[in-house]
Amino acid sequence: MTVGKPPDGRQGSPAVDSAARILELLSRYRTRTSTLSEIAAALDLPKSTVLRILRTLQAHSLVQHDEETRRYQLGFFTAVLGSRAAEGLDSFTRTRPFLVEISERTGLTAALVQRASAERLMYVASQHGVGSSTVHISVGNRFPMFEVSFGRWWVAFSAPEEREALVPATLPAVTDRAPTDREAYLRDCAELRPHSVLVTRDEYMPGVFTSSCAALDPRGQLEGVVVALGFSQSVDDAAERTVRTVMADAAARLNAHAPLD
Repeated sequence: MTVGKPPDGRQGSPAVDSAARILELLSRYRTRTSTLSEIAAALDLPKSTVLRILRTLQAHSLVQHDEETRRYQLGFFTAVLGSRAAEGLDSFTRTRPFLVEISERTGLTAALVQRASAERLMYVASQHGVGSSTVHISVGNRFPMFEVSFGRWWVAFSAPEEREALVPATLPAVTDRAPTDREAYLRDCAELRPHSVLVTRDEYMPGVFTSSCAALDPRGQLEGVVVALGFSQSVDDAAERTVRTVMADAAARLNAHAPLD
């Protein structure tokens, strides 16, 4: 089953690509407010080019500028676009009820993760849980595919020849529990199925428990991953069994159109 790669904007219009990169930068938590100089430096673009694009985006309310701090941030119309996109995207409308259900049944934070670029993933929707197990995440936050356990799903649903090209020769040792044996990692990925549930504890971030499952589109291609996150110390053996049951139920219903394991 082949997972398509996000298109490379640099193959099209340079100006549109630069505008998209600016909006992407301002959507990140750490750079959500940035000066002209910071934006130009982060994207390796001339300040004159960035200023011209920012003024155009500002005219369309896609960015706004604080005259006192001289910082730019996303404009109000991006919120309108995001809301309209969420209403129209099948992956959002299909998975959103599952995020709510998972969070309510487990008390954990549930999120939808999608591929933002060739090697980076992004939280695109979330439902925060209540209580001591809650892990707060930021929608729009991007992170390397191989620095989270649920990056395995994109490898699992790639064609065999793509897996070899996708997985780096050296896996990052994010923690002392993170897998670094490439061949073992590939074998683990190959065992994942549409109805599988992947559970890890303290593997990529100390103190964090995760459980994840695939979300396949009607053609059987991976459109995203549903993840439940919580603090390890708050997820005891009984709670983990509940999470596994809830996630297995979600996987079965999300991917009812896929063959059984």
